[in-house]
Amino acid sequence: MITIRPYNLADFDALIALQRACFPPPFLSDLWWNAAQIANPVHGFPAGALCACVDGELIGSATAHILRFDPTHPDHTWDQAADRGYLGNHDPHGNTLYGVDIAVHPAWRGRGVARELYQARYAVVRAQGLIRDPVITPQLRAGLQPVHLVHGYLRDEEAADCALLMEWKPR
Repeated sequence: MITIRPYNLADFDALIALQRACFPPPFLSDLWWNAAQIANPVHGFPAGALCACVDGELIGSATAHILRFDPTHPDHTWDQAADRGYLGNHDPHGNTLYGVDIAVHPAWRGRGVARELYQARYAVVRAQGLIRDPVITPQLRAGLQPVHLVHGYLRDEEAADCALLMEWKPR
């Protein structure tokens, strides 16, 4: 059974081992998380520092933090949004949960680990009240999932002329 929990500083070695397994050469090892990059979300926003475990073994991780995002100016780089991985730009009063990283050990891919991590992220979004839309919020509560952002859907300045295509998949 997959368990999702916040990761902590004691998970450092396991998180680095996960990075090695998920991002082998030619991926540059200096792009793997370092101690400070792991410590910042642990201390600054532990709800965004998640790991997946099976029988105590760390098999996946997902890191996210809150930003103030303006959808009318969506262009950005990972370095800008993630503060080069240090997440020093976490804004507890922001409006968006930004998914910085997700990793699933290659031996565990295709077994629902990423899905569990994403579901945990959705729970963070709901718990933090980051989705406050009179149409979308009830749809999410009813179990619909976002599929695609449709640009130019309907003239609506507040929605930047966009709509969110939603899908319901009964379990």
